[in-house]
Amino acid sequence: MLHLQVYFERYCRKCRKYARQLVVDYGTINSLEEADQKLGNHNLPVMPIKCPQCGSEDWPEYALFHDARKNFTFQRVRIGTEEMPVVGGGAGYAYTRTPEEQAELNRGLAKLETYFKQEEERFWQEYTNWAFDRWQEALKWLNEMEWKIAYKKLGISDIIANPSPAGFRKDAEKRFKSDEEKARLWREANSHLIYFELLWVPIDTWPVEEYVRLYGRERVTWLILNLPLPEELEKYRTEKLAVVIPSKTSGSQSVLWERIKQLGDELTRQRRRAEKLARQLAEERAEKARLNEEIHMLRNQIEYLKGSIQSPVRSVVKGQTKHSFKR
Repeated sequence: MLHLQVYFERYCRKCRKYARQLVVDYGTINSLEEADQKLGNHNLPVMPIKCPQCGSEDWPEYALFHDARKNFTFQRVRIGTEEMPVVGGGAGYAYTRTPEEQAELNRGLAKLETYFKQEEERFWQEYTNWAFDRWQEALKWLNEMEWKIAYKKLGISDIIANPSPAGFRKDAEKRFKSDEEKARLWREANSHLIYFELLWVPIDTWPVEEYVRLYGRERVTWLILNLPLPEELEKYRTEKLAVVIPSKTSGSQSVLWERIKQLGDELTRQRRRAEKLARQLAEERAEKARLNEEIHMLRNQIEYLKGSIQSPVRSVVKGQTKHSFKR
């Protein structure tokens, strides 16, 4: 169950801050599937957003799908893409992927469920082993929602009412002793993040910064690095990794992190160039459509003028046939 809200967002280049505006509040939704259905049946008006700091106005760049109950943005989609098309194109929006790129993304997303199932047990084993190596720290990364999900799925009810994450952690340290028990806890606690975030939300729209805030940078980084993905989605993995790379890296992995950051930055630059070219193309198409409309109107006016000029001539000629002229 979630409280679904949709925001539009843009980046103010003058203030270097994001400005958001609530577009629609759907209220309580029972499931993500119901939310998906509602969003698919609703056209949202696109209007300029005013920056609260400097007062400048510009068109929104992203649509944010937000759960107000958890204060969590679970999806962030660029406006003007195939996932969030703009009807009319008056704001200069345009698709930013080529048909080949979109087809590749669609193939990867279509394969993802089957591909993950093939690697599922191996993935969970590696993920759990990684957590075991830093167990006390890993328990601190779990948020209240994850603790509640895990305890409910494990059928545990003999715990104080409404415990905090620290209370859950203290109980877990006493309750889960064997590796098997710890593995079950870790898997159930992470089930929402894996199945309803990373596998449900299309990878190109992962709100990585939001994931870091809710689930911790180290855990999110490991998952982006190691989540089983079809080959068609690998470039999106690199792009998302660039967002979570620590500002300062050291040791033997620093060169690798730097290379990932370079590749991610290059992908971002290419996308921005593509977006700029797409906007220019959209503007040129709009200008061409305007000129064609003007030409069409001029043609109609020319035809009208032709008719106005030819009508009297025809009457004179007809008059000549009715009368004989003598010299």
